[in-house]
Amino acid sequence: MGSWGGPDAMATLAASIEGSQSPDSNVRRQAESFMEQNEKKPGFATAVLQLVAEASAAPHVRLGGSIFFKNWAKRSWEDADPNEREQIKRSVVAVMLSSPDPVRKQLAEVLAIALESETRDTWPDLLPDLGRKLLECGAMTPMPLGTLEGILGALDSIFEPYRHKYRSDELFLEIKHALHAVQEPVTAVFDAISSSVLAGTFAQNTADSVIEIARLCASIFYSLNWQDIPGFFEDHMSKWMDPFLKILELHNPALEQNMDEQSTLDHLRAQIIENINLYQSKYEEEFQSYLERSTSAVFTLLQRGAATRYDSVATTGIKFLTTISRSSKYALFAAPNVLNMVCENIILPNMRMRDEDVELFEDNPVEYMRLDVEGSDAETRRHGAVELIRGLNTHYEGQVTDIFSKYVSVLLAEYGQDPMNKWKTKDAAIYLVTALGWKTGTAAGGATTTSGLVSVVDFFTAHILPEILSAAEAPANVTSPVLRGNALKYTVTFRNQLPSAQYQITLDACCKLMTSNVVVIHSYAALVVEKLFGMTEKIPMQQGIVRTPKVPQKLVVEMLPKLLPPLFQLIAPGAAENEYAMKCTARTIVRADKEFHVHAETALRQLCSLIEAVSRNPGNPSFNHYLFEAVAAVINTAPEKIELYQTLLVPMLQELLSKEVLEFAPYALQILAKIMALYSARQMQLPDFFRQLAKTLLAPPLWDRSGFVPGMVKFLQGYIRLDSEYILASNTLDPILGVFQKLIASKANDHHGMALVRTIIETYELNTMRNYNVNILRILMTRLQTARTNKFVELLIIFLAAFTIRYGPDTLAEGMDELQQHLLAMVLTQVWAKACLTTPATGPSRRLLSVALTTILCTERFTTEPYAAVWADVLTANIALLEGIEVDAVDEDRDPLLEEDAAAQTGYNVAYSQLANAKEVWEKDLVRDVEPHAYLATRLSAFTASHPGVFTAVIQAKLEEKPKEALQRYLAATRSELK
Repeated sequence: MGSWGGPDAMATLAASIEGSQSPDSNVRRQAESFMEQNEKKPGFATAVLQLVAEASAAPHVRLGGSIFFKNWAKRSWEDADPNEREQIKRSVVAVMLSSPDPVRKQLAEVLAIALESETRDTWPDLLPDLGRKLLECGAMTPMPLGTLEGILGALDSIFEPYRHKYRSDELFLEIKHALHAVQEPVTAVFDAISSSVLAGTFAQNTADSVIEIARLCASIFYSLNWQDIPGFFEDHMSKWMDPFLKILELHNPALEQNMDEQSTLDHLRAQIIENINLYQSKYEEEFQSYLERSTSAVFTLLQRGAATRYDSVATTGIKFLTTISRSSKYALFAAPNVLNMVCENIILPNMRMRDEDVELFEDNPVEYMRLDVEGSDAETRRHGAVELIRGLNTHYEGQVTDIFSKYVSVLLAEYGQDPMNKWKTKDAAIYLVTALGWKTGTAAGGATTTSGLVSVVDFFTAHILPEILSAAEAPANVTSPVLRGNALKYTVTFRNQLPSAQYQITLDACCKLMTSNVVVIHSYAALVVEKLFGMTEKIPMQQGIVRTPKVPQKLVVEMLPKLLPPLFQLIAPGAAENEYAMKCTARTIVRADKEFHVHAETALRQLCSLIEAVSRNPGNPSFNHYLFEAVAAVINTAPEKIELYQTLLVPMLQELLSKEVLEFAPYALQILAKIMALYSARQMQLPDFFRQLAKTLLAPPLWDRSGFVPGMVKFLQGYIRLDSEYILASNTLDPILGVFQKLIASKANDHHGMALVRTIIETYELNTMRNYNVNILRILMTRLQTARTNKFVELLIIFLAAFTIRYGPDTLAEGMDELQQHLLAMVLTQVWAKACLTTPATGPSRRLLSVALTTILCTERFTTEPYAAVWADVLTANIALLEGIEVDAVDEDRDPLLEEDAAAQTGYNVAYSQLANAKEVWEKDLVRDVEPHAYLATRLSAFTASHPGVFTAVIQAKLEEKPKEALQRYLAATRSELK
């Protein structure tokens, strides 16, 4: 496989991987710095793989190396040296199959990551080779279980992305290639291994491996069937469904001896239920003959009890019943006593709080909140039971409501007799009412419509608000905390339905509950405040529909004296990093807006102290994201306090950058760009620090740090806008364009390069850019020719449109001509026009593209060849864009704060996360005041008038009927006509 730097360097590499796992932050950062500085050097990744393959290396070093190698592939596979990629492709499968299980799983993910960039043409042998190895292993006696697990684990990782990709011809060709390679081997292995599972013909010490192999086969089946049912699997359905159902019905106590943990057999059953759920939801007709037996088997499994070891089967089984309840086969529940049995034996037991859930509440409140609030991937029994009620309500709302209303009354009566000991009964009642009352909504936005048979507001007034108020009377000693927490959750769920008269009393109680020492209570209290402050409603106004906050700003401001102290206490340095309290802080500042300025300095000092504390060991990405949102929000409330920011914020942010706190660097750069914009808004000269920082950011090694790139680009965009004359005077434009060239060469960062160069052309006039334009176009055309991707094509045509609007179509054509005669004509037809027919560009980008094409169409250059020959194609593309604009819509319901908190969703990979409160718009809307349909009609009318009969003949001869009809609509709307 080759080596990197010889034996001494390999020892250093091993030491660095080991150091990156050190509990000592200084050792860890030094090791991480070494890895980051070297990862882009030729041969380094290959050396890491070689170390991973070394059997004599320590297990934790091999595992750490495999994790680094996986993350390197995520960041750099597309941009890695082609020769090194080929070397890795020849080696990685063999290393994977010969490695221990934890390492093997990491390398299996590497294959999946690489295949996101590779194609059937660039790595044609991978899947056929894995398929052949699988067939060979399946035919051996005994079967090599470890090798089978490795191959199937790799295939499972490779095929799993099929579940999430958009349907396209290219995707189906990819799946077809995969099916040709593995459908028969996987089926053969599953046939043999499922027979072994059912017959019990395996050694007891191999049981887990045998069942895991069956599970991997079932998971691969799920991925390959997700997009559409393949013909092979439809023809051989019995080879899969018969064993699936027999395994669901299997009773083998020897495989389920562990009473504390989920058995491998139940892990397999859960995957099988996912598979039959997939078929019931998407291929109902093909699955029909298996439905009744499947339902019976699932019913049986769901009645085994509430033990946690059955959770995955319970949650998937309930989801399967929910799918049936919403399908055309919902009549299965209409059979005598079936609906009662489902409600009483399946739903009701799974609504009750278990001792294990209480333990989670007390011992791991963060995980409890994650499961209960965020609707995490690890679905809970209670969440599944709620969804099943909602599914049954689709066709049996009256009956279901009648059944459970009686239970709600009974449960509340039990609680009333002994509130201290019977709190679980009311807790179950709350969940039942939540399920019965909800009709539509989202986890983030709460319920939007509710059942007409259940009054969620009356239940809140009678049974929820009293629990909250009672707890608020003694926040230091909250009794029945789980019940009170779920009362707060009910408030969050049905916040849109609460009458405005109850806002203040609820908010006051939550302010008091934030002082509770029970983590879930003070977290839910902060969540209620944050969600109530974030509510909006649509108000018809003369200028149209306007969204206004439901909780008036006046009330928010009045609450600040009693809200800020407990909030600041929850987020104080040294306290647990509570993301709900931190998000509530950011929301409160945003809602108070300019009225917050009197608290700005106090808040900022608290936030800066917190940043300094958490920067020593950043842990919770969501908390940290909202922390910087709060800082940006403070600046928005008091933009006049520039001196405060210069003395308090800038040195701290500068220190974060100098200490290379990787997790915070993107945020620091955004905040600095925001402060820089304040100087410009007040026409104040930029301090030397910003100019020095810009100079520092132009150092080439920094641009090898993928996590820094987006923040640095945003900073440079602002710097270009705000200090453009100094950039020219100090000869800084050339190195900035050097950064653009470097970014464009990277498939991972080309969009950042385009953002940077677009800011340049939007800032500087043609006279300044005349000597640079040809080289910019050369860089772009070279990239198009050598590494064309759909993403780059879309970026390119949007840039060319902006260039056209700024400098005119003749400047674009002349610049292209310097590269190749009539190059623009070729680009228009072979790239621009074609991309316009398929581009997923947003509404503003479509408008920009259309206005640019109209400008190009109506120039004298198009009266001569070769441009005249492509005129009709360009017009057709333009009309396609205009028709697409009509379906572009702004999401009016999106949260105006924290629109993009990627770090909160994905965790740290030194990734970039856009701060909603620091979203300075450095790109201009060049066509903001142009209505593109009218622009095309009026410009074409004037253009054809100067060339009577010429282009009207082209339109009649070359445009199809639909574009002609669309064009006539535009002309009629503007009372224009073609000559």
